[in-house]
Amino acid sequence: MACLVWWIGRYKDHPDYVRAPHYFDAVWQWHQRLSLDNEELVGTVYQIYVTPRYGGEPVALKYADSLPAVPPWPFQ
Repeated sequence: MACLVWWIGRYKDHPDYVRAPHYFDAVWQWHQRLSLDNEELVGTVYQIYVTPRYGGEPVALKYADSLPAVPPWPFQ
């Protein structure tokens, strides 16, 4: 999920940021610490997730497993 929403930490007035500022700040910081290769992998995970013909969520999750750990998604 962090691959889909990391950018929200930049926008302090975004409705989702207002609901969970600590989470989005943590995810933003996580993204800022990524290597260039991992930043590209985040983009790849996003593209796979939103493009069903690439495999969708199941394939995106497999790629995302290669990324460093992120804070848990707070919206269960």
